[in-house]
Parts: sequence; structure tokens; C-alpha cells
Amino acid sequence: MAGRQCDKKKGGQDQYGQGKYGQGGQNKYGQGGDNKYGQGGDNKYGQGGKNKYGQGGKNKYGQGGKDKYGQGGDNKYGQGGDNKYGQGGDNKYGQGGDNKYGQGGDNKYGQGGDNKYGQGGQDNKYGQGGNNKYGQGGDNKYGQGGDNKYGQGGDNKYGQGGDNKYGQGGDNKYGQGGQDNKYGQGGNNKYGQGGDNKYGQGGDNKYGQGGQDNKYGKGGQDNKYGQGGQNQYGQKNGY
Repeated sequence: MAGRQCDKKKGGQDQYGQGKYGQGGQNKYGQGGDNKYGQGGDNKYGQGGKNKYGQGGKNKYGQGGKDKYGQGGDNKYGQGGDNKYGQGGDNKYGQGGDNKYGQGGDNKYGQGGDNKYGQGGQDNKYGQGGNNKYGQGGDNKYGQGGDNKYGQGGDNKYGQGGDNKYGQGGDNKYGQGGQDNKYGQGGNNKYGQGGDNKYGQGGDNKYGQGGQDNKYGKGGQDNKYGQGGQNQYGQKNGY
């Protein structure tokens, strides 16, 4: 590919990776960047929340197992290898190798090497470092950091948190445990991880991560969207 040196270094010495602009490179706005409402921000249901098949996620019978309902291996929805939606290798949507959307190698959208859209590794089409369309770092459309459409933080459709179909957390039927929540991980929350929040991670906020009585964002008290304080949208009152 023109402009790319296939030297098989982590992230590759491509146009924007550990080359011209450093790791993260030519992303317009930095990590979190051009997201409207801060990290967590304007994603519909915060970190975790309303994702269909993620970590914990809509797995029918909990973590694991080549035995139908136990822990590990060839189970359809649990944690571990060759399961369709769980965590671990050759699962379609979970975490770990050869899974379509999860975290880890040869997965289409997840984290780790040879994955089409994820984070990291060698021989991955869009992974970690420069000019990758969907991975982590600079000028990437869907990854982590600035001006990314779907990455980590605010107004992202498919990244970490909020309204992601196959991501991490929330809406899991029998997944990772906790107190007074039907099947999820953490407190009195319906779908997400952590406290008395309906979908997100942390406190009494409806959709976001952390904080008290803030509708969407991470942290702070009575702030509608942003991260911290009583400012309406972000860390800066920039709108």
C-alpha cells in the first residue's frame, strides 16, 4: 500500500502511526476529541448500557463453558473459546481471538491483532496506530480518539459504551453478578455495570458513567451531559 512500510512493527510505520504523527497521530481533536458531550457524553445509554451481546451481555447462561452452561470453551453464549457471543476465542461477538466483534486477535471489530476494525497488532487491517479506519489512533473513523465517529466517548454509535450492539456490558440476562440487580454486574442497575443507574456505569445517573443525578455524562453533580462539574456539556464550556 502506498505510503505504508510493512515492517511488521506494532501499529506499523504507516503514514499516521508510529511515523509521521506518532501513535494516535492525525486525529483532529485528541482522545475523546470532537465528541459533543464529553466521554460517555451523548451516547444514548452510557458505558455498558443497551448493548445486545457484549461482555456479560445477552449471553444466555453466564460465563463460560464447553459444557452447555458452565465456565469455558465451546459454549454458545458464555465466556471462553468458540462461543457465539461470550468472552474468548473463536466466538462471534465476544472477547478474544477469531471472534467477529469482540476483543482479541482475528476478530472483525474487536481489540487485538489481525482484526479488521479493532485495536492493535500486526497484520490487522485497521488496528492500533495511524491512518487506520476503525482502530485506535489518529484520523480513524470508528476507533479511539479525536474526530472519530464511533469510538470512545460522546456521540459514538458503536464504540465503547452507549447503544453499542455488541460491546461491553449491559442488557445481559445471566452474566456477571452483583447485588440486587437481576443478572448483570454491579448494584441496583438494570443493565449496566455499577450503581443505581439504569443503563450506564456508576451512580444515580440515567445513562452515563458515574456522578450523581447527571443525565448523560461522566461525573459531577447535576450536570446534564459532560464530564465533571456543573457545565452543560464537557470539561470546557465550549458550546
